[in-house]
Amino acid sequence: MRGLPLAAWAYVCGVAALAAVLVGTSSFEGRWPTLAVLALLFILCDSVPAVLNIERARVSLGFTVGLASVVLLGPGGAALVCLSAIATGQLRFAPVKRLFNGAQFALCGYAAGQVYLAFGGRAGEPEAEYFPSIIAPFVAAVVTYVAVNLALICGILLLSRQVSVRDFRWEPIAQLSAGYLGYGMLGLLVAGLWRVPYLAVLAFI
Repeated sequence: MRGLPLAAWAYVCGVAALAAVLVGTSSFEGRWPTLAVLALLFILCDSVPAVLNIERARVSLGFTVGLASVVLLGPGGAALVCLSAIATGQLRFAPVKRLFNGAQFALCGYAAGQVYLAFGGRAGEPEAEYFPSIIAPFVAAVVTYVAVNLALICGILLLSRQVSVRDFRWEPIAQLSAGYLGYGMLGLLVAGLWRVPYLAVLAFI
């Protein structure tokens, strides 16, 4: 991402600063073991993206872990887990792209967490009897995550002049959104199986 226009650099710095503020002002007391495991799982999944049936399209399964974090940890915890994308194993990414990806994922996780709570969801390991009631809040969180993610990516593409408004092809974006939404629902399964961690990990296999 060398030679970025000034507006694009400002955008990247703004996204990174906002993510830092949100994570820095959140409380993680008593959640560090779960945070550590989820962050490691996020990095591993982000390092091996899934291929969609769209030209050059890849989906990071890390965001599935981020959505599971929405349920297990709430907005702040989800933001911190998603921020771990900075340490992705996709070595071809330049440092500035790693920074932007981690920061924008953090904003997605935080926004999804806020919507999840606003729709009546509860942060923490879901009890069996409570599980059905979190499905609707979780769906709202998935839609929010995907919408924020696509908006932030479109912003950097436009400001870095990699694409113009006229060049946008909305059909592939719609297909990509559908792929994200589908994989996103896997996050609810991961959260539901979290009491037996190895089963949660097997959900990705």
